[in-house]
Amino acid sequence: MGVLRGRSGGKTIVLRTAQDDAWPEMPTLLVKAERMGLAACVASIGWEYMVTSQFICGNGEIKHRATRPLRRPGPVPPGTSAVFRLRRAIVTSGAK
Repeated sequence: MGVLRGRSGGKTIVLRTAQDDAWPEMPTLLVKAERMGLAACVASIGWEYMVTSQFICGNGEIKHRATRPLRRPGPVPPGTSAVFRLRRAIVTSGAK
């Protein structure tokens, strides 16, 4: 989370699942952000079954935040870069 804090520019960190099966690390990242006093949320209301509504971003708010896609482990797509790698996901920046 320290890496995300440094790259967020003081904005809320928005986690976006770039692939449907890249979600396993998302709840842990949200809880860790909360414990560190960082604002973080997930970009889709579709995740409300897994996390409370406080962690769901509104669509109108997302454009003013630091969005970070979560991807499956493996090669990073062209036009993106790995911010950091987790056991079950990669947090990336760059193209969506």
